[in-house]
Amino acid sequence: MVILNVTQCVNGGVHSDLYAAGNILAGTGVISGHDITCEAAITKMMFLFGKGMLPHQVRNAMGRSLCGEASVHTSPTHP
Repeated sequence: MVILNVTQCVNGGVHSDLYAAGNILAGTGVISGHDITCEAAITKMMFLFGKGMLPHQVRNAMGRSLCGEASVHTSPTHP
């Protein structure tokens, strides 16, 4: 299962390491959507699962921008 944490705020994004609630979610395996929109997140997950990717592959791919849908900053904890 892949659960993505996104925000509906117009500016900014999800920063799991800044807030207690975000840390708890990250600790349970929820991944950060960074600044991806809700609509782009759903579309991206449908695309990746539609390609036959397994959940761990989708989790990894959600941490990379495929076509500019998010300004993802890669870190050792988010490949």
